[in-house]
Amino acid sequence: MRRLITPKLKQARPCRPKLITQTRRQRVFAGISWLLVFTTSVSFMRWDVSDLKVTILNPKKAEAQAASQTTFYFKSDARTANTAFGVAGPTAENSTDTDELSGSPSGKTTAYSMAPIYGPINMTDTSDNVVTTEAVKDANLYIWVRTFIMPLASNTVFNSTTTFSVGMSFDESDAAANAYARAFAYVYDSGSNSNVQTLAGPTEHGTEIGTSDEGRIWTVTNAVGGTPYTTGNSDFLAVEIWLRTASNSTTSYTVTTRWGGNVAVANGTTNTAPASYITINTTTVDTSDPIYFLPTTTPPEPGPNASQTGDTFLGGTLDARRMSTVPGSGVEANIQTTSGTTPGNWRMNTFISPPLAAQTIPAGTWLIHVHGTTDTPTVNAQLRGMIYTWDADDTIGDTIIVVANSGTYWISGVANSQLEMTWSGSAATISAGERLVAEWNFVTIGTTVSGAGVAHRFGDNPSTVSTTIYDSAILPPMNYASTPTPITWQAAVYEETHFRFDEDDDNEEGHSNGWTDRDGSTTEDDASVGFNTGVNFRLRLHVNNVGAESDTLSPKLEYRVNSPPGSWVEITTSSAKIKIIASGQANFVDGTATTEQLTATSGYAFQAGDQEEDSSPSGNTTVGIWNSTEYEWSLQGVGASETYDIRMTDNGTAFDTYTVTPVLTLTGYSPRMNNWRWYADDATDTSVGALTTAYAAENTVPPQEENGKSIPYKLRINLTESVGVAENDSRKILQWSTNQSDWYAVGSTLDTLLAWRFYNGGGDDNATINTVVLTGSSTSSKGILNESSSSAPSGSDHPASTTVEWEFTIENYSAIANTAYYFNLKDEVLNANIPLGALKTYPQLTTAASYSLTVSSPASVDLGNFQYGNPEPHEYAFVGGEEITIRDNRGQTSGNSSGWSLTADVTTELNDGEHTITKANTYWISDTITGLYAAPTTNISTQSGSYMGSAVTAASVAGNVKDGLGGFTILPTMRLYGIGGAGDYTGSITLTIT
Repeated sequence: MRRLITPKLKQARPCRPKLITQTRRQRVFAGISWLLVFTTSVSFMRWDVSDLKVTILNPKKAEAQAASQTTFYFKSDARTANTAFGVAGPTAENSTDTDELSGSPSGKTTAYSMAPIYGPINMTDTSDNVVTTEAVKDANLYIWVRTFIMPLASNTVFNSTTTFSVGMSFDESDAAANAYARAFAYVYDSGSNSNVQTLAGPTEHGTEIGTSDEGRIWTVTNAVGGTPYTTGNSDFLAVEIWLRTASNSTTSYTVTTRWGGNVAVANGTTNTAPASYITINTTTVDTSDPIYFLPTTTPPEPGPNASQTGDTFLGGTLDARRMSTVPGSGVEANIQTTSGTTPGNWRMNTFISPPLAAQTIPAGTWLIHVHGTTDTPTVNAQLRGMIYTWDADDTIGDTIIVVANSGTYWISGVANSQLEMTWSGSAATISAGERLVAEWNFVTIGTTVSGAGVAHRFGDNPSTVSTTIYDSAILPPMNYASTPTPITWQAAVYEETHFRFDEDDDNEEGHSNGWTDRDGSTTEDDASVGFNTGVNFRLRLHVNNVGAESDTLSPKLEYRVNSPPGSWVEITTSSAKIKIIASGQANFVDGTATTEQLTATSGYAFQAGDQEEDSSPSGNTTVGIWNSTEYEWSLQGVGASETYDIRMTDNGTAFDTYTVTPVLTLTGYSPRMNNWRWYADDATDTSVGALTTAYAAENTVPPQEENGKSIPYKLRINLTESVGVAENDSRKILQWSTNQSDWYAVGSTLDTLLAWRFYNGGGDDNATINTVVLTGSSTSSKGILNESSSSAPSGSDHPASTTVEWEFTIENYSAIANTAYYFNLKDEVLNANIPLGALKTYPQLTTAASYSLTVSSPASVDLGNFQYGNPEPHEYAFVGGEEITIRDNRGQTSGNSSGWSLTADVTTELNDGEHTITKANTYWISDTITGLYAAPTTNISTQSGSYMGSAVTAASVAGNVKDGLGGFTILPTMRLYGIGGAGDYTGSITLTIT
């Protein structure tokens, strides 16, 4: 830079020389500019995968509700395959045995049905049987007796490990008959009318049939082989029963085969009413599942509360009961008593199933299996029934079987009289959540009597074969020709129904599992509950399984900001806003079983959950069909004042329905950013001294030109706690932004990626500041200095309703030039940015327009007056406003400044047109340099005095650490000699910075 000094001198008047200076930029700066153009600075980049979580959700699917069926019973000849399934079935044997007795026994060429329900077809039956008359033959006469079939659902897999056993009762007319029971099993394809896979046998029981209707149970040898068979469309399980006789007699004997009863088969035990069967194990045989009528318990809504038959009733009550593919336990008898002799209809029961999955129930034959009796046969009572669906909106859906009479009168004198009917049903398209309803009433026909009791018995578990089991049920059809599938049920569907908050100040489960004080909650489902942060509180939730499958519930809690609704966040022992209390800190024993404390939902049985204090998910609970449970957590708010929603999930999967959602208002530590001020790093303050050099007034942006690279700053900020809640060890993280929305933590002192980093300056890191400087700051509660890292943020207690002042020492490491930067604080405990107080602004500074080395000065300086003739030299000391200013905003390179040198050179000697003051008579002194905003002058060399015959070094500094960085001013002194006469002298001096 150059400045021209032009003194003028006239005779007989004082000499008033003037100095004019000019500036010029050196080539070195052009080189630096060239480098900067091609330098790309990545100010912040972070790839944090520490919290990466990949979750594969396995949503529950609708599936057959029943436990696997393993035993299938041979039904009597009255129930042909065609009657039961609409399929004729095989009309010839398929065994490798060859039938050698055509025509005996009768009926062998008709296929009969099997079902997973045992017992007679008609009330007066005890079993079915067929007599085989053997022919005279030397030996080994093979006789095909019967074939029983049953539809198989798609994807039943038979393999070499599948086991088969048959139980049946036989009788030979004479021991000389030498008859043996045999069995053969295969897969029958009704589409091709053929055996598509031999499964087992033919295998013979090793003991000869006895002469007293003895039971025989034997294993039928697996014949699947090494290639498994998977069932498809039109596949049926087929079982052939055979006899082999080994008689040499010339006499023809008979063998009786019995089945279709309700007495358990046992080897060698007399049994004239056997529940004959085939049992298949290892393989899960999927077929149509019985839907049993359950005793005693009323089902949950929705369901019909009145008859849907359209009949007019003479009396009776319509009792609603449950229906399920899982059998009940214990019998219930609904007994209605007639009054008067007028025939008509009497109400009895509706049986309501759990919710169905979306599907189409095909048109087909329904098996109706009921137990009933009357004490007066002349009452002439028949079952009158209807099957329909009930929609989730509590209205009737599809009618599957229109109301009809059984066609058979109830009998008396037989407690377990059983009736099986086949009723034709229409197809029904089911939406998820619909229910099946079987409505059973009775009707008296013709002449009747008053005071007669008519009973329908149901509810027993048929796992034990017995004449005293009342296992009333219905058996729906399958679509045998196209992907046969049993009725499918809605998977477990969870509904959150009630909640309650309470303070964690006693062991409520120790008081008979009752909530004894209910502090913090006035009523159940109270959405106005509030707690202070840092205070333990309880939350109990009531959940129903409104689906049709048992399920293992893995409870987790989640929270979100209430308004506007935020994203759901899992509550753990370390979550940011609400956390689960760590083990041992709650007033109950972790894992204690709960009892039902919240309002129960009618029709739901309670299944104990857990009290939890340190786990998520909590301990698992199997929640069955029409079951409810309760879970309770001990929690603590750790966030700022805010209102939150809380919900339970199944291991992160949201429930289908939240009838209620707990709402909690936390009154938490709530700081607000108030005042701020930028200071130079010129004092220690945490030990001695106080901050003295401010860049600008409070809440004012510093001058842009002072904000070069590698310049350290001290930022003071005070925070006011606004709601009366303290935070101990209140830890603050300093952040920066260029847009006031995307915030980045200031880096550590050694960080090389971020625009701003901490600086180890004056004062002791983490020491309490001595003197507060900002308006409103408490003089008794002071924060600390942080100059090390945001990963170890400053921590100070922040008392309630108090304004505490903090200090942060930072430097510009790689901030972009000519850019406004904003700063705020984040509370580490709250894990949230601290909002501004009313009418307050974020601390701000704008970086220098360019990171360069510059010198500036006034355009001209008046060197004063000199009385010609007085003793020389004339001396002029520059004064305020005439400073020469040096700024090195280039920052450090590889840890050191670059250094600089300022020279002053007389480029035009002082003259008045007649006289000249030569360079050699011009003397320069710049022995004092002042740092702007406490810029250190350490190691800067100055000029104690030199004649200016050649350029003079006014000041210089070698590159080292931060030497010479920042702004500096010089107020030189000039001495003039050899003044030849009076006049106005002017000249110029060039200042050059390199």
